[in-house]
Amino acid sequence: GRGMAGESGFVAAVPKAEGGVGARSLARSRVGRVVEVRVRSLSTLADVQAINTQVAMALLQAGPGAIICADYRFASPFSCQVADAWAHGMRVANGRISGAALLLDPLNTMFNLQVERIVKCAGSPIRRLVTGLGEIQSWLGDSLSAAEWSGIETFLAAGDA
Repeated sequence: GRGMAGESGFVAAVPKAEGGVGARSLARSRVGRVVEVRVRSLSTLADVQAINTQVAMALLQAGPGAIICADYRFASPFSCQVADAWAHGMRVANGRISGAALLLDPLNTMFNLQVERIVKCAGSPIRRLVTGLGEIQSWLGDSLSAAEWSGIETFLAAGDA
C-alpha cells in the first residue's frame, strides 16, 4: 500500500496465493507499542507460518506491553490446518501482549466464526473481536498514547487500499 512502510517501522508482507491489488497479509510495528496486523488470505500452512513469524518479530520490536490491532475485514475463510497453526501462533504470543483488538466485518460470517474459534483456542481474555473504531477505542483506548491511536486510525483507514 502507499505510504504504509514508515521509515522506522518494520514491514513484512505475505503474498496472497491469487495475487491482485492489495491482496496481502502483513504484520508490522510502526508507532509505539502497537503491532498492526492485516490478514487478507491465509491459504496454506506456509502463509500462516509466515504471518505468525512476522507478528512475533513485530512484537519484539514493539517491546513490553505490545498491543495488537488487527484488521481482518477483508479476509477470506481458511482451512482447519491453517486455523490450528494460527491458534498456536496466537498462544505463543499471549505472554508478549497487553491487549488486542481484532477488527471484523460483520458480513464476513464464515471467517468471523473461524476467528472466534481461534481466539477461544488461543486462551487469552485480552483479545477482543470488534466491528468498529468505537469498540477498539473502548477496549484499548486507556492504554494507548495519542500517537499510537493516531497510528491505528491511519492503519485502519488504509485497510481497503
